[in-house]
Amino acid sequence: MLSPHSYLKATVATRCYSSLNNEIDLERQKRKTNIGTMIQYLETKVPNLLHETIDRELLDEKIKLRILPNSFHFFPTIQGPTKYISLWETVTSFLTRFIIEKKNTKLVITNICVNEKNPDGDKPSDSSSDSKNDSIDAYGLYGSTSKIVIRFKSDNKDKFITGIFVFELNRDNDRILVHTIDNVEIVNDKKVDMLLAMD
Repeated sequence: MLSPHSYLKATVATRCYSSLNNEIDLERQKRKTNIGTMIQYLETKVPNLLHETIDRELLDEKIKLRILPNSFHFFPTIQGPTKYISLWETVTSFLTRFIIEKKNTKLVITNICVNEKNPDGDKPSDSSSDSKNDSIDAYGLYGSTSKIVIRFKSDNKDKFITGIFVFELNRDNDRILVHTIDNVEIVNDKKVDMLLAMD
């Protein structure tokens, strides 16, 4: 039989352990809720990103913007909310004026993939296959961040662009730490139709 002193120690230890587990579970649930909220936000925001920027309060203070890192390694990575917003406005203005040539163009989301990471090192219970997550991680800057990868195309009929956005999130999944735009292609159906007509 445990002495009163030993029983008290055992009870306190059990309560402390349970409290720690509950705290960890609450943190994980919070991160899971936050990433769900972020996905919902991006689903409504991405279609307008040629004319708007990500809301300032959702940008991490160390936000990085990477443009075509797999195609043009010499493009610098911009860091900081102010520089991010300024460069994004410049890039989208160039795209709508000289590439797409249509100011009211919207982006259509064609696919969304999510790789939720646990910053404590454990694999989430609902994580996807390792090979799929590895392919998602290949687009990112950091291996330890949760990522939302969105494939898009512009809604133009004759001349449109396709590409991907990779949003890497901070530890709590409530702010964007890295925004990457990559695999951008320009498709001109008019030129394709003319070439086919000449055959």
